Parts: sequence; C-alpha cells; structure tokens
Amino acid sequence: MLRPRIFVTITPTVGSVLQFDFVNSVTTEESYERLTDTAKIIVPRKITMNNQNLFAGVNPLFKRKDRVKIEAGYHPNRYTIFEGYISKVGANIPVEIDCEDDMLLLKENSITYPADNTPPADAENTSLKDLVNVLVAGTGLTASLGKDIAGFKLGQLSYSRKSAAQILEDLCFRFGLYSYCIGQTLFVSFSPKPTDGKQAAFAMEDAVINSDALSAQIADSIKKKIKLVSTLPNNQVVTGTAGDASGEEEIIYCFGISDAATLNKMAEEKLKQTKYTGFKGTIVTFGEPVVHHGDKARITSKKLPERDGIYMVKSVKRSFTIKEGYRQTIELGEKVG
Repeated sequence: MLRPRIFVTITPTVGSVLQFDFVNSVTTEESYERLTDTAKIIVPRKITMNNQNLFAGVNPLFKRKDRVKIEAGYHPNRYTIFEGYISKVGANIPVEIDCEDDMLLLKENSITYPADNTPPADAENTSLKDLVNVLVAGTGLTASLGKDIAGFKLGQLSYSRKSAAQILEDLCFRFGLYSYCIGQTLFVSFSPKPTDGKQAAFAMEDAVINSDALSAQIADSIKKKIKLVSTLPNNQVVTGTAGDASGEEEIIYCFGISDAATLNKMAEEKLKQTKYTGFKGTIVTFGEPVVHHGDKARITSKKLPERDGIYMVKSVKRSFTIKEGYRQTIELGEKVG
C-alpha cells in the first residue's frame, strides 16, 4: 500500500531550521501562465519549540519571508514540490501559512526605468535583456531569457516606481511574454516550451483517477490567427502571421525585429499552443510521478489509443490531506508529440 509522506522545512532569517512532517493539509499551485507559484500549509495552532509558539502569538518563531521548502512522496520517495517564502501567517485556528515562490522578492522592490531620468544608450529601443537584468538586480535572483527572444527589443519603454513583478505583468500584457521563477532563476520567454523539461508517463486506466475528463479537439476546426506587429526605430512596421486568414485574430506587438520570416516563425510557435489535434483539459492522478509546469506528460490509453500523445504540462495543483491522501491535478497544454 502506498504511504504518502510530507516534509516541511522552514529556514528563518535568524534562528534554527525546523522540519516537521505533521500537517492538516498542504496545497500547491504552479503554472507558466502566472507569475507566482503558491502553497498553503495548514497546521494545528498550538505547535511549540523550546516553549515558543512557532506560528501564532505576539512573537512567533517563524515569520513572513522565512524560507520554505515542501517535499512529498510515497515512502520511501521524497521530492521537492515547492520552494519559496512565507508570505502570510493567518490568525485563525488551525493556522494557515501562505507561501509564494521567489517571485515574492520581485514584488517588494520599486523600480524607475530608465533610472534618474538618465536613459541608456539605446533608450529608443529598450533591450529586454537589459530591462530584465535591472528587474533582478539586488534580489539575489538570476535571469534567463528564452532562445527565441535573446535579442528581443521593446521599443521606447519607461516605468516609474513599479515593482519588478508589475513590470513583468505589463510585459506579458504588451508582448505576450511568459515570466516565472524556477528556484532562484527568473525565466522570461515567448514560448513555454522547456529546454530540458522531463517527461512522465500516465496510463489513463491505471494512474488517472478521472480518466474520462479530457475533451478532444481537431486543429482544422479551430479558426485562429496570430499576428505579430514589429515597429522599427524609423517607425516602419513589419508583420508576421500564422493561422487562418478569417480566424479569430490575436495581435502581439514587439519592436526592432525587421525580419518577417522571424516574425512568422514566432507567430507559428504561439499558434501551436492552442491549435493542435489532441486532447485538452485536466487529469487527476496520484502524487507520483511528480511533474512541474514545463515538463511533458505522455498520455496513453488501452481503451482509447487515439488519446495517446505527449503534452506540455501547463499547470499543476497538488493537495495533501489526511482524508484524501496525495493528489495532483495536471492541466495539459499543447500537444508536442
């Protein structure tokens, strides 16, 4: 019989590290379509160490911005399912501990760009790389750009007293860029495809609890058009398109890309994320094999082999409770194989 286990490790700014394996419940949520991965830990209120209350009271031992690591697995396995910081400790009974990943560090700084009214040399065509490096400066995070946007330009862009997270949200709105943290690295990319994402297999009749939950779609029945509009420094406009001429149009703006073939390729990559023949929806599985967003899920079925395929993992929600055990809900993204 599978015996689920959970381990919570909290590293305070000052003091001793604590690890415990008793919780009322733990839930986590992660996705490459949202900036922040989150976790919620619910524990009994009266937990003490050396006669000091851990989370409640006037002077609790553990506080906001203490480091958190959550591991889970079926004995004897142990996998990391969340890393980040305490963002809030509730006052109710039992105690709810809200956690956020390293994106929390990018929500508490204030950035003016260009700084001190002194524009960079290329202020008329801001480099995404330069801007992202400014966003992570002083946070302890490193930045990584997808190969598809290594030389991406943003045009003339400025921000006044915005947090790095607010600026990343604006970049998502303006240019369709994905931004998320994995560990202590901020990733920014135009496509969510991983460079080294792992693959896990799920047999519908064996490992999937809701085996009839997926819905099918056919690429030819989806009428959609992606249009990229690039403005050059001389105000010339270059466009790239992919999809159906008469389909629902999604426009994405960018700057400084003068090659129409490159824009067409970028539009095609964006289109593939929604226009494919295969299945869409979510599957509920046991807690293993563990997957994270950006990994790949191989779906197989003995009854309906047409379901077989390899899909991007768009999001994962996990729950660990005394009553229901260890579960994960996996949302499928585009079909990649």
